[in-house]
Amino acid sequence: MSIRWMQRFAVVAFSVIECWCGAMYAEGDAAAWNASERFPIMSWELPPRTAEFADARHGLSSLAECGFTVAGFVRPEHLRECERLGLRAIVCPPKVPLKWEAMAEEEIDRRIHQLVDESRGSEAVMGYFITDEPGVRKYGKLAIAVAAVKRHAPGKLAYINLLPDYATLGAPDRSQLGTDSYSDYLERFVREVKPELISYDNYRVQFSDDLKKANLAASYYQNLLAVRRVSAVHGLPFWNIVSSNQIRPQTPAPSPANLLFQAYTILAAGARG
Repeated sequence: MSIRWMQRFAVVAFSVIECWCGAMYAEGDAAAWNASERFPIMSWELPPRTAEFADARHGLSSLAECGFTVAGFVRPEHLRECERLGLRAIVCPPKVPLKWEAMAEEEIDRRIHQLVDESRGSEAVMGYFITDEPGVRKYGKLAIAVAAVKRHAPGKLAYINLLPDYATLGAPDRSQLGTDSYSDYLERFVREVKPELISYDNYRVQFSDDLKKANLAASYYQNLLAVRRVSAVHGLPFWNIVSSNQIRPQTPAPSPANLLFQAYTILAAGARG
């Protein structure tokens, strides 16, 4: 997604969320990355497009100007600028996605150790990007990666973003989720991967033509409540990734109205970012 496009709308959510910051981090047992941060308003971009972060006009400085508090996902060379701007950062490998499921445990540990070492010492580092939208077949190796982050970088986040509830259901080798229900997909993630956070994306607000198609719009609420329930049961914070670009030519563009709607409903459900 274009940073220039995100610039137009980030401040909309920021104006709503800023007043929630103190209350959202009042719990005493939060992880170090979660205990003293401002409310995470994060960009979502992976290599090679993160090269744009270095752009003088449309890079990291523009994120800070628009109210973003976390830069996702940066390389180590971006960390000094994040520090200067007061941004926290989630560091990603140089090439993504990594096929963790094809690696031996020793290789996973080596990759995580390398990622931590190349960004060690920066106060901007909030955590490390692991993967996006995995099915349950990948959970075993992801658990090893998450454990490696906890071992090599105590207090830092091992970031994984999950699929929405409209991903396909079924057998692990024949569907995206690899389960018979979305609830089972979430529960197994918590049980098997042992994450410190539940993050997911759901773009049904736009796919439903700004909620005009009720059958599609329902998924937005159902997904939010499903994640909220698992989050509450297991005592984990959750984040929702909101689209800030036009997903398809036939879908509505992000607007102050649909972004505010998502910000308010996400906050009402208890999201932490």
